[in-house]
Amino acid sequence: MNAIKPSPETDRKIAAEAAEAITNPATALPLAIKMLQLVNSSLYPEIVTPGMKVNCVSVISSYLRKEVGEGGIFKIHDLERVVFAAVGQPRVECDRRLRELRGVGWSIGSYKTDRSLLRNELRLTHIGDLVDEPGYKWPKGNRCSARVRRAIFARDGNACVICHIRAGQAYPDNPDQIARMTVGRIIPGSHGGLYEISNCQIECDRCNEACQDRYNDGLSDAA
Repeated sequence: MNAIKPSPETDRKIAAEAAEAITNPATALPLAIKMLQLVNSSLYPEIVTPGMKVNCVSVISSYLRKEVGEGGIFKIHDLERVVFAAVGQPRVECDRRLRELRGVGWSIGSYKTDRSLLRNELRLTHIGDLVDEPGYKWPKGNRCSARVRRAIFARDGNACVICHIRAGQAYPDNPDQIARMTVGRIIPGSHGGLYEISNCQIECDRCNEACQDRYNDGLSDAA
């Protein structure tokens, strides 16, 4: 479903529906939703592009790339608003969509790992796969199962195998950043690496991000 785009024709149609809503209260709520979507879509004119597959995760990807950018700060409410404008879906599991993006190389921090952020703020630190691009295909096996995750943490412990920092510790060169552990692939997904025990190890988010595009020197995907 595409966003409602402002135009004279759209304005006339909504005006006609508004006139009907005056005499038919049952149509008032759907009209209010359309009007709010129209206002929101005018705020994000570049999010939905020709050929783009319009769904919640692709809209979020496009918004973060084009409006927030690496290093930028955003809130869940921002994502809910832009998804509503583009898709017309008022309730969105944004946390789930962000996890999907993290699974294809995106790095997004919260106040738990970045003490400079407020509790309701998130920071986009690295853009991964461009899932909003026309023709993008999600990689097979891009999610780490609970069984593999448990096995990797049991083998490697709760510490990064590259820099050896432990989960919850502050980085010596940046005390405001707290280390968080993740499971990553030694052979990255872009080279056919799967989430198998022999191809995974524990890394902190920072080491994982630094190795996103390197083959056999690190990991390209985080789970």
